Amino acid sequence: MEIDSGLTLYDMNKQAFNQEKPLDIVALHIKTKEMITDIFNRKIPYWMLLCKERSDYTVFIPLTLEGTYNDMLESLQVRGDVLSIDKQEDENYEIWIRDFDTKENFVYYFFNYEFGVIKS
Repeated sequence: MEIDSGLTLYDMNKQAFNQEKPLDIVALHIKTKEMITDIFNRKIPYWMLLCKERSDYTVFIPLTLEGTYNDMLESLQVRGDVLSIDKQEDENYEIWIRDFDTKENFVYYFFNYEFGVIKS
């Protein structure tokens, strides 16, 4: 017997993250440093941090490792409590953040945005 709950995979993941505790400050620094070192070494000039549900879009141009790391850390921390930062099979990152006020969980994607910038 199959029960249709009407929930999407995103909705189920969003609910599952209710059980997760935010990364502690050391883990947050380590995971952010790993992510930024990885993308910096790939020498891709444009990256986007995107949360479609919140219409939240930020473009990063990684010029220096330390500067990009500091900017990303600040960008994540002002959005809420970071629950996870995970590299995906497509080499991009999935980041779950819990809003400080509403306690609602949101997924952000950090991905190669080179195709989104037109230089003429």
